[in-house]
Amino acid sequence: EPLFDACTASADFLRPYLGWVDSADDVQKWQLDPAARAAALAEHTEFVGETLAEMRRGEHLAVGVWEQPAVVGGGAGGRKLRGLVELHDISPENQRAGISYWRDDRQPQIKGMMSQAVRSVAELAIAPREDSAAAPTIRRLQFSVATDNKPSIALAERVGAVREGTLREYECLHGKS
Repeated sequence: EPLFDACTASADFLRPYLGWVDSADDVQKWQLDPAARAAALAEHTEFVGETLAEMRRGEHLAVGVWEQPAVVGGGAGGRKLRGLVELHDISPENQRAGISYWRDDRQPQIKGMMSQAVRSVAELAIAPREDSAAAPTIRRLQFSVATDNKPSIALAERVGAVREGTLREYECLHGKS
């Protein structure tokens, strides 16, 4: 549920840039209707299960960005999921992968945490493997960012990404390209 809660709480912030984010109207409906929330949570749980299967096959990596509780000894229950960094479309034969990320907009001070998390996942992706003296499995990481998503572009640049171009009409978000 932490992933579901973070996504739904930030729906207005994330929806313009991510096609999978439901509308604020849907989120409000889930808050008012327990049956609607249960159905949405079941769908979300199925997606998480599919992602875990992809991770077991080496096709996907998802890393949660967690905020520690302010009080030491607060236990795991005090941690809050504040974002996610993912490697996807991993293609060892082409030595490339996509990298994406999102953050919970309710805590803007975590921006530094997101940069650190994205940088760490990127470094992990391109690092040589212990079981191989050969070159890294991944040589190219592709950040695909909406052209008007200034915070995400800035984060990608902070971690060393270089803009190579614009893919016109690459993604259709909520019925619009």
